[in-house]
Amino acid sequence: MRLRPFRQKVARPVSKQTVIWDKPPSARGVALMMVRPAPSRTREQAAYLDQLIQSDETIAVVFRLAQDFGHLSRKREGQGRLEQWKAAVLASGIAELIGFVDGLADDAEAVANGCTESWSNGMVEGFINKVKWIKRSSYGQAGFPLLQRRVRLASNFPIAQESGVKAMMTDGVVKEAGNTGKGVFALRGFAKGEFLFRRRYKRIIAHREISQLSEEDQRHVCELDGKTCAILLAPGCYLNHACDPNAMRKGVKVYAWKDIQQGDEITIDYRLNAFTGERWDGLCGSANCQGYVVSSYFSLSEDQQRLYLPYAPKFIQDEYHHRQKVSPSR
Repeated sequence: MRLRPFRQKVARPVSKQTVIWDKPPSARGVALMMVRPAPSRTREQAAYLDQLIQSDETIAVVFRLAQDFGHLSRKREGQGRLEQWKAAVLASGIAELIGFVDGLADDAEAVANGCTESWSNGMVEGFINKVKWIKRSSYGQAGFPLLQRRVRLASNFPIAQESGVKAMMTDGVVKEAGNTGKGVFALRGFAKGEFLFRRRYKRIIAHREISQLSEEDQRHVCELDGKTCAILLAPGCYLNHACDPNAMRKGVKVYAWKDIQQGDEITIDYRLNAFTGERWDGLCGSANCQGYVVSSYFSLSEDQQRLYLPYAPKFIQDEYHHRQKVSPSR
């Protein structure tokens, strides 16, 4: 019996004119490529756009006009330059761009100022967004007196005391927490079971991509299942571990696990969704802390596993039930 050798896979050569994509970019993705300045595009994106522009004259015109508009708005080249750009759009005859120009006419003065002045209403928009979030977090049930009080408290006690940290939590503050780095502290008391805040993700990645992250992002990774994890944003990324926590996670929501007093640090148990088995020093100071922590849900006692199980992610619950079937506890 003769065995035929495996056929060698021959990859297509990649050159400046040819780009191989695992998946074709979406229309939205291509639009983002076209409006980004050149330094913000990857080499592959630049090569893809070159091919696209060379293949269609209309796309080439759209790309040039999109880049011109981005440049004049970023460099604030003034109303005269804006009018020249509008004339070029009308001369192109491209209906979609002409419709965009017609839309700019509805707020012509603001657009002209945006292309000329260095002032911005970004700070005002940020505060408006914050007030809207406070209103919606009460599910529309808060009367004006309560809403007014919450807005005033939020302005007096911002979640972030250092630049660059923004989060949708009005009753807590991020500050130094001793040997554990930064932590989240309560600005008021919370009753057991009370909702604290919703954790937010910067993005979701595969486990194999963790090593490619910056050192800061690697510190704020949270496992979602056996294949993916999320990079957490503030304030969720600053929740420290405690072997006897006062808060509990359920998906992206964080609740008070026990009564929390004003000024207490809000802590969670990292082992709820952990499975790597890594070991690190225990710094929480809890009465039941052994001085070290094993990064695995199944390093918890059987009683703790049963207690935490309703809050654990599905992949942990599945593994728990599988282990119970294979070796049921007595």
